[in-house]
Amino acid sequence: MKKKLKFAILYGSTRKKRLGIRLVKYLHNQILKNRHISNIIDPLHYKLPLLDKRYEEFNKKKNSCRYKKHTKNFR
Repeated sequence: MKKKLKFAILYGSTRKKRLGIRLVKYLHNQILKNRHISNIIDPLHYKLPLLDKRYEEFNKKKNSCRYKKHTKNFR
């Protein structure tokens, strides 16, 4: 049995008429077709803010749950 690889596809565009998402979906489907694991990280889907500081610098009480629920899927 072949070892499954895990891929994270990070898509950074948040524009309204973004076209690159088509390539991301194609890559995702090709990875799945080859029986590997794929996660799409899309800031619009997860409603992630554009960060201007490190995760550790955020107010832990206010933001920790919000960001931790997203990061646990990609470790």
